[in-house]
Amino acid sequence: MQETLWSNWSTFLQPEATDDMLTLENDILKVEVGETGAELRSIFHKLNGLQYLWDGNPQFWNRRAPLLFPIVGRLKNDTMSYQGQNYHMTQHGFVRDMLFEIMASTTQEITLKCESNSETKMKYPFEWVLYNKYSVNNNILSVESEVVNNSNSEPMLFSIGYHPAFRVPLVENLSYEDYELTLNHVPSSLQRHLIKDGLIDNVTESCLKGGLLSLSADTFANDAMVFKNIDTDEIILSSQRSPHGIRFMYKGFPYLGIWSKPNAHFVCLEPWHGIADHVSHDGNFENKEDIIQLASGETFRCGYQVALY
Repeated sequence: MQETLWSNWSTFLQPEATDDMLTLENDILKVEVGETGAELRSIFHKLNGLQYLWDGNPQFWNRRAPLLFPIVGRLKNDTMSYQGQNYHMTQHGFVRDMLFEIMASTTQEITLKCESNSETKMKYPFEWVLYNKYSVNNNILSVESEVVNNSNSEPMLFSIGYHPAFRVPLVENLSYEDYELTLNHVPSSLQRHLIKDGLIDNVTESCLKGGLLSLSADTFANDAMVFKNIDTDEIILSSQRSPHGIRFMYKGFPYLGIWSKPNAHFVCLEPWHGIADHVSHDGNFENKEDIIQLASGETFRCGYQVALY
């Protein structure tokens, strides 16, 4: 089996019993992570005094940066079939609600872990371990994930993705409409795949001309913007009326989602290895679009970075 994120670390802690808040900190950033879902809870910039992460206001959306595993998006009828048996699983999987263990911790790095158990196997019949590592370096927050197939022989099928929500506006006296997203390496006209009842529809529409998306209250009136197989690996969230914004960097992801709730003050930037079922999907998990197949004992890695200024 390949080395994991924490296998060569010298600092090990016993698993915690409650959902404590964990803190990473350097001279520029203070980042808080919750043990439930290994979810980011705060990204605070000490030098400019700005909070960059959405606050989870339940009036709009009570999450902040959930980790999506072992599926991304929704299954058709919230059900998958594998080797002749049906399993029920709701949108984005169940890891976002699991309690993680602290495996390694310093002031500027932390690694958390969760793994399969008797309850998860009722929804998803695979043996697995998932590690999530956060680290800060200057003004950059890095997020890394590892999925290990813990089975003795069976291949593991899964998807994984990220769902961080960033505050918009970032500063007082500006509005949502003052901000825009700029994607690199984007063709002059980009097609989004529309969503129907949480599933990928047959319909596409043109958007993001020149890689630019101006934000407004109705930008996401038709749900998330979903893109397939685009070459972009960086998104800038910025306003011409402020020097502050973010640079969101990710590599090797075949899918990208951009989402918010109408009139909510956040935008989610979501690189995915996997996607919701198509409206015509037959329900067979092995036939799911771009499902990852990981051999026994092997490890899959992915992650992103965000620079805050």
